[in-house]
Amino acid sequence: MEMKRILFVDDEINVLMALRRMMHAHRQEFQATFLDSAHRALDLLKKQKFEAVVSDMLMPEMNGVELLKKVKEQSPDIIRFVLSGQSEQEGVLHSMDYVHQFLPKPCSDEVLLNALRSALALKDQVEGTDVKRVVSSMSQLPSMPMIYQQLLRELENPNTAMKRIGEVISQDLGLTTKVLKLVNSAYFGMTKKIANPVQAVKLLGINTVKALTLSVEVFSQFSDFDVEQFSIDMLWRQSTLIGALSRRIAQLENAEESVVDHAMIGGLLHDVGILVLGSRLQPKFKEIIQEAVQGNRNLIDVEQEKLNTHHGEIGGYLMNLWSLPDGIVKSITYHHKPIVSGTPQFTALTAVHVALGLVTKLDSSLYPVLRTELDTDYLDKIGLTRRLPIWEKQVQEHLLVGQEETEGESDEKAAPQAQP
Repeated sequence: MEMKRILFVDDEINVLMALRRMMHAHRQEFQATFLDSAHRALDLLKKQKFEAVVSDMLMPEMNGVELLKKVKEQSPDIIRFVLSGQSEQEGVLHSMDYVHQFLPKPCSDEVLLNALRSALALKDQVEGTDVKRVVSSMSQLPSMPMIYQQLLRELENPNTAMKRIGEVISQDLGLTTKVLKLVNSAYFGMTKKIANPVQAVKLLGINTVKALTLSVEVFSQFSDFDVEQFSIDMLWRQSTLIGALSRRIAQLENAEESVVDHAMIGGLLHDVGILVLGSRLQPKFKEIIQEAVQGNRNLIDVEQEKLNTHHGEIGGYLMNLWSLPDGIVKSITYHHKPIVSGTPQFTALTAVHVALGLVTKLDSSLYPVLRTELDTDYLDKIGLTRRLPIWEKQVQEHLLVGQEETEGESDEKAAPQAQP
């Protein structure tokens, strides 16, 4: 495996020496360079290629965020980390357009190494594709949403109350409205209407609300998505349906709570790569869509031909940069062909793929170019083909409930308004 080239930038010599000692122990895995100046770092980046840059937040002349902003402009495919103290994190949160991940300072060797390995892992998994080329050709790669970052920070605090979680969500009126609309939909089976984010957290649980928050925030980033054959609203509705069904399928298998959570988030975000391509490579993506529609072909096959990669790998790559758990990343990356993942048992990926395959079979309203045939070889391999009838019954029930809800909304809109 090729060594990964990492550039560390910090004006404190003692910090650089400590980083040098740590990375020396992993010299078979990483080729590390250490500089004490942001300006020197930018000069070096013009001459040498690096997979990641790790910068201190507070430095004289140019701080870490300013440095990473320039790194993004100069080499958008480089993964960008910033090390910041607790008092500095608010500033970082407001600059997340330039930072993929921020790490605490001081940062333990284990945390730093895990962050680097996780962020770089998918590059190896998709070796032979052109994910890096496609990503580097984009004018910008989305960064993790600020509200979601704040939510994660609150969740890391053991003293954070549910009320505070609700307050974080409430900071964004549009986010609050969408989250409440979603949790009140029939898909989540609430017995009473949820009126505010605090109630949502109490009834659905922090992990579910966190998943909904992330998905809403991700979709809201792509306001410039403009592809004629695709409605972003329809893509959102389909994604929320797959998220709910993936969650339910994982529950039916008595999966661990983390797998259930990963299945839901993976389902919600399985097509995030479409949003990335449709907003960052719009002209090329429009050509791909047109060819898929006219030829009645699956979108992912045309993407593979034209880009030597596809929206699953692009979406997984982005979520991996954001340091989402491996179960979510794999659910997004391999949702069309799970057998390629090499996973030998039921995982979040299984739930997402089965949900997609059964919705393809049972719901004619699904975008034709997004239809996903069940990978029966994969289900045979993990010994779960016998579970298909049970999953299919659950999907049928969900689709029926969703249809009734949609018809009810249509009736309400069509009803004449009462006169004052």
